Amino acid sequence: MKEIGDLKVKYGVPLLCVDIVSGLGGTPIHVDDWHVDFALGGSQKCLSAPANMSFLSVSEEVAQVRFPAYYTCFEDAIIHFLVFRLAKSVASVPEMVYLWRKNPKGLTATSQHHPAAVQSYWIIEQLLAQDAALGLPHDALYRCTLTLQLSAFCYATVSGLPPETQQAVFRLCCALYAKALPQEGALPRRARWGARALRQQDFGLWCRYGRRFQLL
Repeated sequence: MKEIGDLKVKYGVPLLCVDIVSGLGGTPIHVDDWHVDFALGGSQKCLSAPANMSFLSVSEEVAQVRFPAYYTCFEDAIIHFLVFRLAKSVASVPEMVYLWRKNPKGLTATSQHHPAAVQSYWIIEQLLAQDAALGLPHDALYRCTLTLQLSAFCYATVSGLPPETQQAVFRLCCALYAKALPQEGALPRRARWGARALRQQDFGLWCRYGRRFQLL
């Protein structure tokens, strides 16, 4: 591991993450000497302790890392638009999983109500580019996901901006929707209002529908 850590420093690799679950407690682990940024251990292996406990070592360098101000929250967009469509099945989880979004200093809170939130539209353009590269089918799930991203997701991120900015983003969403979905298709009930707003270029309906989907 020391040799790998030295290579990390030599070539300027940003992060070195190491799984120490099996070795923790049975062999010396020198995270600082090895230039390890993240080392994740578990209780159930060599330690022979009760399961479901984990240990995380974080380097001082990583502890100082901060996301840029108003970093746009987009992880859900990637998961919904690309990962879910590659999965054979998806299990939903309780909404309480998302309680971390209540953090007023977290990524979600600081990504809204600021001009940088307009990035949410460009992110969807990039998702469409990745969709083309992966060759995913443009089926019912594609239509539903794209509709939700251009209506609910985009509205939620720009809802706190001035009306003229919201309308500008909405016009971009309508144009992209018409280009990406030139033909109508079946949609589940939860996405029909969003589709109607984008098809008819109805800004008021887009806002009313978007208020039902909030990132926070």
